[in-house]
Amino acid sequence: MTRDEQQRQELHRFGRWFRHFAKARGRSINSIAREADLSQTVVYALLRGDGNPTLGTLTALANVLGVDVAQLLAPIPDE
Repeated sequence: MTRDEQQRQELHRFGRWFRHFAKARGRSINSIAREADLSQTVVYALLRGDGNPTLGTLTALANVLGVDVAQLLAPIPDE
């Protein structure tokens, strides 16, 4: 697997977990982006599998969701 393929796979996992935790907490993506002090454009790009998020970006989103960064990057049970 190339580095680009690996990064896309990790962003795919991030997007699935992000949506899962956001829904479980009754939060919209836009409200999470605002609270994390990130633009909606950046967050939506990450959810599409685009971009190269910094650890700070992932940490900010995880903090708003009340989870660890590792939880946002964990393997998906059905994959």
